[in-house]
Amino acid sequence: MDRKLKAVSGVLLGLLLALVADSVSKLWAEQTLRLHRPVPILGDMFRLTLSYNTGVAFGLFANGGIWPLVLMGIDRRDAPFLVDMLPYGGRGGMPGLDGMLPVAYPTNSTITPCEVMETRAPVLFLRKALRPDSGGPGRRRGGLGQIIAFRHAGPHPITFNLTPDRITTLPQGLDGGAPGRPGEVFINGERITRFPPIRLHPGDVVELHLPGGGGFGPVGGRERERVLHDVAMGYVTVRGAQDDYALGVEDLPPPLRDVVLARETGQPGGSRQSGEEE
Repeated sequence: MDRKLKAVSGVLLGLLLALVADSVSKLWAEQTLRLHRPVPILGDMFRLTLSYNTGVAFGLFANGGIWPLVLMGIDRRDAPFLVDMLPYGGRGGMPGLDGMLPVAYPTNSTITPCEVMETRAPVLFLRKALRPDSGGPGRRRGGLGQIIAFRHAGPHPITFNLTPDRITTLPQGLDGGAPGRPGEVFINGERITRFPPIRLHPGDVVELHLPGGGGFGPVGGRERERVLHDVAMGYVTVRGAQDDYALGVEDLPPPLRDVVLARETGQPGGSRQSGEEE
C-alpha cells in the first residue's frame, strides 16, 4: 500500500512540476516574444515563435487540412525522379484572431518551394496564390486556402499522387461561424473526385484549390472595418462581402471601390490577386 501511495504521489508531483514549468514558460514567452515574430537562437540554428494553440476543438475540426502531393517518373535527362510537397489549407478562426493563412498545423512541417520542385521534376508552376472567399465567414474569419497550379513540362508521362482533405466534408465553423470552402482538384479544367495514382501526360495542367478554415463567432458580429480590410487585401471579393457580410459595392470608399473593381474585372490599373506570384 505504501509503495502504491508513493508511486501515485510521485506521478502527481511530476504532473505538478510539469504544470508549473509549462505555466512559467508560457508567461515568459508572452512577456518576451511578439506574436508570429521569430526570434533567432544560437545564430540562425533555432527560432522561437509565439503562436497560440487553439487546441483540437478550434483547430483540427476547423482547418483546411493537408494535401500530400507526390510526383514520380522519368525526367528530361531520362533519369528517374521522385518529389513531394505538403501544401496546407487555411486554419480555423479563433476567439480573438482570424484564422491564419496556409500554415502547417498541427504538425510543424515545411512546404517544398516551387523552385525546388521545378529543378527536381519536369514541372512548371503557373500559379501559387491565396484563394479569395475560401475562409469561413464569422466574427473572426477563417484563414484562406490557396491555389496551386502546375503544368507537366517534360517529354514522358509521369505519375501524380494526391491525398486531398476537406473535399467532401466542410471545414466547420464554431460558435456561430460559417464553414470554410471545401477543396477542389482540376486536371485540364476537369474536376477530379477520385484519387488513385493519376497518369499525367506532357502538357497536362493540374490545379489544386485548397480549403479555407472555418469561421468563429456569428457572422453579423464582424466589424465593418475588418470586412473592408479583407476586401482591400483581396481576401474577400466584392461578391463575397455582399453575400456573407451584406456589404455592397456602394459601401466601399470610392478609391477602394475603383481599385477592387478593376482588380476583380481584370481591367487595367487593378492590382493582382492577393498572394499571387509574378
